[in-house]
Amino acid sequence: ALSAAGLAGGSLAAEHGAARLALALLMPGIAVKLALVPLWSWLPLVAGAAPAAVTGVVIAVVDVAAFGEVLGLRAALPGLFDPAGAWLALGAGSAALGALLMLAQRDLRRLLALSTVTDMGLLVTALALGGERGLAGAALGAAVHALAKALLFASLAAPEADGASLVDARGLASAYPLPAAGFVVGALAVLGVPPTLGYAAHWRILAAAATRPLLLAVLCGAAMLSVAVYARAIALCWWGGGAPPPGAQPERRPLLGAALALLAAALVAGGLWPRLLGGAA
Repeated sequence: ALSAAGLAGGSLAAEHGAARLALALLMPGIAVKLALVPLWSWLPLVAGAAPAAVTGVVIAVVDVAAFGEVLGLRAALPGLFDPAGAWLALGAGSAALGALLMLAQRDLRRLLALSTVTDMGLLVTALALGGERGLAGAALGAAVHALAKALLFASLAAPEADGASLVDARGLASAYPLPAAGFVVGALAVLGVPPTLGYAAHWRILAAAATRPLLLAVLCGAAMLSVAVYARAIALCWWGGGAPPPGAQPERRPLLGAALALLAAALVAGGLWPRLLGGAA
């Protein structure tokens, strides 16, 4: 309700030329909808309470659709993003805080939710920077985020359905090799590691930020923290020692396996052959 009121009121104010009022209404509305600092706390709560598949839909579809609205707003009303200082603070602060909070997270679902705070902060930063690289990075990053987060949450769906705990999980890969592989590919895409499509998005965003040393340092710091968190999750939760969950039956979910394979293939194929998306490398 708060988000809808802020977005509707801000759009109305912008149409009547009240730029400051529009900005004051739009920023909180967007921050709530995208789970940005300081209005981010609802997303980890949803992730901790809802099944992984449901949270994946919220993050991969609903959040990305909301970002698409902001992308459209950037094109229709560019004056709202000039000067960009407030938007850059909102984006960079979200990227940094989300990465810091991930360090202490033991629940894989909540970890991915906090990663989304970081990802959305990065995308908002790209929008605020603007320019060819910033806007291209934001649009491409949104597509990567949708595919990668769908893959990551889908990878958690099978262990969760079999009763495996996703808090302090250990050795899930021994019983779920395909979801483990999907999680690795999704993590590489979120982190912007080649040959995934995430690399094409991340280098554009970081190139757009290259003229602002402090901002670039914050984004690179958030990226390094995210690498450490995902590496720990893969090493401990998936590859770490531990008995397979009782009642594990991954072979009974062929549709889930097909979805994991298709999402992973899309992220890798898009990274290797970016012209498949109609763009340049």
